[in-house]
Amino acid sequence: MTGLGAIFRIIGAAIAFTLALAGASHARGLNDAEKASLSATVSDFNGAIKSANIDRISQTVPPRIFDLLAKKSNVDAAVIRETMLQLLKSAMDEAPFEAFSMDVQNAAFKETPQGEPYALIPTEVAIAIDGKRFKVSTHTLALIDGETWYLVRVSEQQQIALLREAYPSFVAEEFPESRTEALN
Repeated sequence: MTGLGAIFRIIGAAIAFTLALAGASHARGLNDAEKASLSATVSDFNGAIKSANIDRISQTVPPRIFDLLAKKSNVDAAVIRETMLQLLKSAMDEAPFEAFSMDVQNAAFKETPQGEPYALIPTEVAIAIDGKRFKVSTHTLALIDGETWYLVRVSEQQQIALLREAYPSFVAEEFPESRTEALN
């Protein structure tokens, strides 16, 4: 399953969940407009995954993630984004999704210790690799920055470490583990 892990690490780098840049000093729930915006973002993202719209998928990666990767590699963030687009396209060509869904209706709404709201959205992916089919049950982190939602898959330790480095308010947050099962 090394290939599967590599593909999901690449896809995970592209799938990013909203990271709250403004450090709220008090806890707050999501207002109706934010909930509607989250639902629209998830719906749009589901469509982008199903149609393999790589550019739209990449737009859900928080800019701070691109900036951090650029700083670490001493390369412009636009170059990092373009490289990620190419890797994601290649990964999706090699192992296209058979099914993809994010269940925003069953999202868990939480907040960081600083009171920044976020959502953990149950996510399922069915994928075929070398004639073998797998189903991955995971969660996607949705974080809001201003009025924009970003999505980040938080099932790989490398992704979580990058998230926490870019957004220290998530350093103490725990994320559910993913499960992978063979379908054939």
